[in-house]
Amino acid sequence: MVFFFDEMSNMLGKEKYYANLTSYAKSLGFTFTVGNPGIDTLSSYVGTVDNLVIYEDVGLPSFLSLEEWYTNFNKSNISIISYGVNDIHDSTIERISQKVGYLFITNGTLPNPFTSLPPYFDKIVEELDKRGHEKKDHHHEEPIILKLVHRHVNIFKKFMHK
Repeated sequence: MVFFFDEMSNMLGKEKYYANLTSYAKSLGFTFTVGNPGIDTLSSYVGTVDNLVIYEDVGLPSFLSLEEWYTNFNKSNISIISYGVNDIHDSTIERISQKVGYLFITNGTLPNPFTSLPPYFDKIVEELDKRGHEKKDHHHEEPIILKLVHRHVNIFKKFMHK
């Protein structure tokens, strides 16, 4: 189970608070915590939760912004949430997945962009899967492939059609 801390602080001095919240969430049986400041944060927040959302906005983050301090840490610590993205190229998925461990990209728009899967969802999964097999075959770090996606997509689709 995942616990998602939305609107997480990115101010110096709150790190212990989130580390304590993560410990408490895990004591309740949550196995993974995500902190979402939605914008760049401080490197001192890495480890206070299992994963930090460093970008949540319309469109994709610039590739230069993904070259910040995050590259000093395992990419499984970092994720992005992009909405309002009408199309995406394989090369873009590849470049982003080299920098972040988790990504959510959709064509949905405000006020709630998270109500459906984008028409290019299969393309994202295929590209991530392709990248995962290539890296696995070469004994490099295995990237995070949307492990639960295949199992939960059908549940999601059924839910959306009710």
